[in-house]
Amino acid sequence: MTRSTQNLRDFVSGKVLTVHHATTLNIKGESFRLKEKRKAGLVTEPVNPPEPEGDK
Repeated sequence: MTRSTQNLRDFVSGKVLTVHHATTLNIKGESFRLKEKRKAGLVTEPVNPPEPEGDK
């Protein structure tokens, strides 16, 4: 029996249980990389203009 077959059997038999959790964050504003590019003159206009407050 190969290792992957054994892993599958362990999973199906209930010996292995993995739960993944994720949190999503919405961060507004420019990243530090974009700020540095703007300072260097490489970017002159907003990449993603902010949405008006009433359009949420």
